[in-house]
Order: sequence, then C-alpha cells, then structure tokens
Amino acid sequence: CYMTNENALSWLQARNHCLAFNADLVSITGSRDQALITELMSNSTAPAFWIGGNQMKENSGWVWSDGAPFSFFNWDEGKPDNLTGSELCIEVDRSNYAWSDQDCSNQLAFICKKPGQK
Repeated sequence: CYMTNENALSWLQARNHCLAFNADLVSITGSRDQALITELMSNSTAPAFWIGGNQMKENSGWVWSDGAPFSFFNWDEGKPDNLTGSELCIEVDRSNYAWSDQDCSNQLAFICKKPGQK
C-alpha cells in the first residue's frame, strides 16, 4: 500500500510521518517499483518527492530507510553529485521521475509504503 503526501517536510520529518502509520519511506527496488512511483507522482502537482534512499550513516553508501542496500538505481544524469556537500537523501523529480541527491533538510512531498505489501 503506497501513500503519497504532498505536505512538504524534511526527509526525517517525512520518515517519522510514515513510521507513525506503520509504514516507511518507499524503497524502489526494481523497474516495477519505479513504474508504480511514476504513476503515483504523475497524479500529483508536487514537483518532487522524498523516497527512502539515504546515506546518513557515515561511509555507509546508499541504503534504503529500512537498512536494505540498493539493488536498483534510477539516477538523473550527473547524479549523485553531492553538490552542497550535504546531499545525503534522495528525491524523485516529477519532471522526469529520475533520482537526485538532495540536502535532507529540504522540504518536499513524500511517498510512504506499508512493509510486506505490494
């Protein structure tokens, strides 16, 4: 079960909101997940959404908010670039549905997913 929320929150606030509903920020583990997220986002007016990807733990590399490693990537061209030196969270841009690393304090819409459900 996926839930989009267009209230703009920081990545951590968004994750806490998902957790309050026994969900987590969405993990995109393959092209099927990416297609579902694309469909959800296409029905929205928000320009970008937080997903669960992050590298908040020092030297961890990119992981999902549930701790799972990445097995699928959909980075936008030239990303990740850590342009500001603090781009440790991943957003999906509605203009092309590609991923970009962003500062986790940015306020964006977000997508939650209940675990164990498709």
